[in-house]
Amino acid sequence: MSRRHGYRLPALAEYGPNAGVDEPHHRATAEELVERALDHLGSDRATLKIETRAVHDAAADALLDAASSAAVLVVGARGLGGLERLRIGSVSQRVLRHAPCTVVIAR
Repeated sequence: MSRRHGYRLPALAEYGPNAGVDEPHHRATAEELVERALDHLGSDRATLKIETRAVHDAAADALLDAASSAAVLVVGARGLGGLERLRIGSVSQRVLRHAPCTVVIAR
């Protein structure tokens, strides 16, 4: 199982003259986020082969890249309540339309 998390650096305006100097910090933060998500597996985690990667890319692009070598791609869709629960977000929608493999959207 491969788990990826795409992250983007803040806009240049937020960085000022030191644009990009904090990229290692953003990568470390993304990797920590993935590890925390995997902690929810508890003891089951030891029985699974999981590869994690934090990539500097938009979420849909990172997922589509992962899908190029996958049999199935599982993505989550955030239900925001009300009628929003009936729709999927832009990332899930793009992945669903462009993935070269089967896509499962989980809520």
